[in-house]
Amino acid sequence: MTQRHHRLLWVVVLFGPAFLVRVIGLGDQSLWYDEGYAVMLARQDALAIAQHTARYDLNTPLHGILIRYWLQLAGESEFAARALSAFASTITVALVARLAGRWGRWAGLILALWPVDVWLGRDARMYALLAMSCTASVALMQEGLRNGKPLTWSAWAIAALAAFGTHVLAAPMVGGQALLIFGRAGRDPARRAGALVGAVTLAIVAGVSAWLLFGIVAYGVSYRDTPEPSALLIQALAAQAL
Repeated sequence: MTQRHHRLLWVVVLFGPAFLVRVIGLGDQSLWYDEGYAVMLARQDALAIAQHTARYDLNTPLHGILIRYWLQLAGESEFAARALSAFASTITVALVARLAGRWGRWAGLILALWPVDVWLGRDARMYALLAMSCTASVALMQEGLRNGKPLTWSAWAIAALAAFGTHVLAAPMVGGQALLIFGRAGRDPARRAGALVGAVTLAIVAGVSAWLLFGIVAYGVSYRDTPEPSALLIQALAAQAL
């Protein structure tokens, strides 16, 4: 078997199961509460989505805006609402395979069938998109540190900001990557260009985070009327850890 055929075989082995387990029966179950909330929010215009997400979810709005335009093209069926996550989750499998080096194919195959990742890929919320953009930013940072090309750094910034734009909890990851890029800058002009891009990216993340923090002070947390806020906080932390 030639090297080309060997690679093609691995593509089939990785993407076939990854895609199939995410799309088979994707529309069989009704949307659960959070999915229904995402679809309801997507019926508003982009500015309203951004305002609502910032004020009531204390979060960033990229997923809500993307799914708004996605549903306009694909319709509002259960399958359509979840399909964007299925595609994003399948792409994450490829990115992990790329990142894992010599063990990449096996790492990708494990992730392709990993129950938690499969579940995220069958859910209409933002978490599959978050995983994809986070993984893409790591892969692009690795490539940027290797080749130092401004185009690679620009792509990294897009992926990092997409991760933060999808969920505010990506901020520590983006900040950590920016600090790592600063540390590797040295006197290399190409790496200094990367540090500049990292600085701009970090400034945007810090600015939006400060704005959301102001929202917490000005409006209070969105669930302030919940009878048991401590239980809700524990539940939310457990969900984010998962």
